[in-house]
Amino acid sequence: MSDQSRVRIWMLVVAFLWPFVYLWPYVIPFYKGLYLAMGNDFEPLYYRYKVYLLDCLSHGNIPLWSPAEAAGFPFYSSPFAQVFYPLNLPLALFCKLMGGYTTLDHQRFTVLGISIFSLGLFLWLRELKFRPAVALTVAIVMASSMKITELRRFPNAVHSMAWYPWILLMITKILSKTYWRDLARNGVLLCLFCICLLTAGYPYFVYYAIFLIGPYLLLWMIPRCRKMFFSVDTSLKARSWFTLVVSGCTALLVCSPYLYKIAMLMAGTTDRGGNNLGFATFTVFSLRRTIGSLVFPPASQIEGWYYFGISGLFVILLYLFNKTDPGDRIDAVESGRLKKIILIFWIAVVSYITYGEKSYLFMLLWRFMPEFSKLRMWGRLNIILVPIIAWLLAMAYDYFEKRLISLSDASNPDSCRLSRRFKMVLLFSFLSTAIVQTYMLVYRVFDVQWNRFYVTSFASLIKYYARKYECVWLLSPDVLSNIFGGTFLIAGLLAFVVLFALTSLSYRGVIRPGKVSACVCASFLCLSILDVSSVGMWTWTSSFGVKESRRVLDVRGINERSFGVARTDGNKTLPLSDKFSVGTVPNWYFNRYIAFHERTEGELDARNKLLGVVDGTRVYFSEKINHIRILEFLDDAKRFSGKVCVLNYTGDELTLDVEAPVSGCLSFIDNWDQDWRVYVDNRPEKLELLFGTFKSVKLTSGKHKVRFVYEPWSMVFAWK
Repeated sequence: MSDQSRVRIWMLVVAFLWPFVYLWPYVIPFYKGLYLAMGNDFEPLYYRYKVYLLDCLSHGNIPLWSPAEAAGFPFYSSPFAQVFYPLNLPLALFCKLMGGYTTLDHQRFTVLGISIFSLGLFLWLRELKFRPAVALTVAIVMASSMKITELRRFPNAVHSMAWYPWILLMITKILSKTYWRDLARNGVLLCLFCICLLTAGYPYFVYYAIFLIGPYLLLWMIPRCRKMFFSVDTSLKARSWFTLVVSGCTALLVCSPYLYKIAMLMAGTTDRGGNNLGFATFTVFSLRRTIGSLVFPPASQIEGWYYFGISGLFVILLYLFNKTDPGDRIDAVESGRLKKIILIFWIAVVSYITYGEKSYLFMLLWRFMPEFSKLRMWGRLNIILVPIIAWLLAMAYDYFEKRLISLSDASNPDSCRLSRRFKMVLLFSFLSTAIVQTYMLVYRVFDVQWNRFYVTSFASLIKYYARKYECVWLLSPDVLSNIFGGTFLIAGLLAFVVLFALTSLSYRGVIRPGKVSACVCASFLCLSILDVSSVGMWTWTSSFGVKESRRVLDVRGINERSFGVARTDGNKTLPLSDKFSVGTVPNWYFNRYIAFHERTEGELDARNKLLGVVDGTRVYFSEKINHIRILEFLDDAKRFSGKVCVLNYTGDELTLDVEAPVSGCLSFIDNWDQDWRVYVDNRPEKLELLFGTFKSVKLTSGKHKVRFVYEPWSMVFAWK
């Protein structure tokens, strides 16, 4: 193996392992089994679904229905469950071999998503003809940026965005190649990566990909842009476009049943049906938050910040304010300027969309773009800025490094002029940044999420030591806000001093040309990592986690036992026990079930009895089901108690023996869905709705065998 091959492999390993190194307190217990535990939605929304799913998969079963939450809700089509994500297969094998799954395991799985992103970003930048050192440096910096590390609370989101650079990589390879063998191999990989994105369980990021992949393809279509950005002079071959279309359509075709069921589920879920402007613009970005994302994160909303370090911003400004770009093969001045304008315009357009109803472009898309009105938290659209900024930063960093090398060359006649220009731009950048940061810190231009989520999360980590050493004043949100807000001023000053020193030392010949690259890389990485780690590494950290035994659920046994266990009513999602929940959470679960809760607030005792909160009863036989009040229905059903026997229950199927003394209705207090079927004595019958949401079937007098079966038309093979 040649030295070049060894270096290439070493860089691949570093790009992949860096997130595990950077986020080591979340993946490795560091003191008596303690580790940093993720908060927010990590445990209630993502870990619970994952451990439930892995238990089923490890026993060769795909759960279709979730009887344990909100009185019944689809499992396989719920994005939280991430049921069809390909990486579930090795994860299920891991779960089987290790004898269970822990919270720490899921945190490692989440960081794995960042590693996939980091490696993909490195390979994509290499395919764009950036030098290996440039690609690796930028991949490390962007994988450590606050937008990426903030997503740790959403494992599904992490594993969705992880495939962005891989898809861009395959598009680049396909449009650059002409041989059928290369096209076929890259087309298969593109299809696989698209499937991973589509099934990763975060539909928002699937939709956002339109604003990333669409403009990227447009750059390939325009001959001049194709030559500037990708160094491709020839026209694109029809076979390349054919490969792209076939790969993309194949991925969509494979995932279409799943995506269709997600769309159907969202249409019947609270506030997710679309055309609700208040819901969609609940949290949006603004110009202040955009500026905060660049220089002062406390002023920005955590949902959309993308701070990647002030040193990176300074390097980009040096690149933008330079008149020429020596890396282009065509007219350097015009092409360099056009490349900068295109990327900055792309970033500006995406940012403008995130401004919500204050943005004319947002309102235009809201009215006319399909499915656009169903999404919210539009600050999260900034996730697609990470690859775009990485591209711009790679250009800027490459330019900065090459220019410092030319400065260190004593024979270069432009060294003096270039050195002065660099220093002037650095000074202007530093002063502008410092003024903005100081103003925001002094006047406390802090976003409400800064104190509510970040500062309180960090306070939970240090409260033990603050009390131990009688420094309780450190737990004050105002004190912590000022301390961490001040770190960004220090970071800006440090970045200015180091970059200014590198420029001066290179110009004076103190740093030899052969050592410039190493000095710049080491300085830039240290500046960036120290800068972003002061905040990004700690975001959404809830507490110290303790080493736990591996959780084995036995989902089948839980379902069977649940008929004899009282349900619970509370603001919670999927419980990992046989105490099934009939509660709800905001902006989720079926509209009709939420409506049932709202209109029965005056009958709490009767509702608790109906839902099984009192004694676990979930099946009733009554003469009628068109009662207006719950108490009337319960009185009707009380006359026929003891007439129903549960034979089998798997969560997806309920089999009953029923002795009906009169013609009436058998009701199963489990939410209806269009894919539920009922069979009476092996004959299909029509399902009725009790109180507009629960399943019921009409029976004649006599003995019957009744089966309620969940049979999604796209998933009949999985049920069988």
